[in-house]
Amino acid sequence: MQALFHLPTIPAAIPTRNPAFTGQVTLAAGSSTAPAIGFSSDPDTGVYQPSAGVLGLTADGTEIARASASAISLGGVPGAESLRATLVPNAVNRVDIRGGVTGASPTVQAQGNDADINLTLMPKGNGVVTGAGGVVKVSAITDGQGIAGYAGGTMIWGITRLVNGPRIAAFGDAYVATGAIVGPSSGAVQLTVTHTPNSTQYVTVTGSVTGASPKIGTTAGPLSFNPALPAVIFPNSGAAPAVTTDGAIYYDTTLAKLRVRSSGAWIDLY
Repeated sequence: MQALFHLPTIPAAIPTRNPAFTGQVTLAAGSSTAPAIGFSSDPDTGVYQPSAGVLGLTADGTEIARASASAISLGGVPGAESLRATLVPNAVNRVDIRGGVTGASPTVQAQGNDADINLTLMPKGNGVVTGAGGVVKVSAITDGQGIAGYAGGTMIWGITRLVNGPRIAAFGDAYVATGAIVGPSSGAVQLTVTHTPNSTQYVTVTGSVTGASPKIGTTAGPLSFNPALPAVIFPNSGAAPAVTTDGAIYYDTTLAKLRVRSSGAWIDLY
């Protein structure tokens, strides 16, 4: 009997699993819910092409990452993503984001070819850089380094470590103000330091060891008081303070007299 058809001969070179392709393999674009490359047990998870020149990654039918020649978006589609890395042609410096093991902090760090690299945080419009919880800690500061504010490329305020620290200096165009320490909603400004352009003399405040008194003085010239209201100065009251500097004044509550230190002794002013 003559055969009606013949079975083709299957070449031995065709593998039954793990095929290796040469040249380009093209696929349909797919979608976020039916990606071009997916899995038989999870068909809505894989890789697809949202548009020409764009690669998308989807999980359970939701796009979680998108890459193009200009940027990579993570955590959502462009415009609704959580993080975007934008391509900078010929960039040599970058941002490294690293996690931390138990007891260590995650880090955001500037890295690259340059020896000294700034790390710039840029709010949008009139926004500000904020922190939630804890404090802002600047570690490993060397002399002259610190925190500063700029406007139009000009530094207008700052806090820096002075040479031979750990002293700090605050500086700016106008003034420095400190409020009540019991909370941001209680108390008013307790100290203001007004900026004087080109000043050559300034007030000094010096602490003391046990048995000595702190001092308020000047670098040159007398110390003047110029209050908005009449000033009241309360000299030390009680027994004679343990100071040896001539010119010191205190009010003796037992004698009801104001006394001054002169030539190594306390004398009554009246």
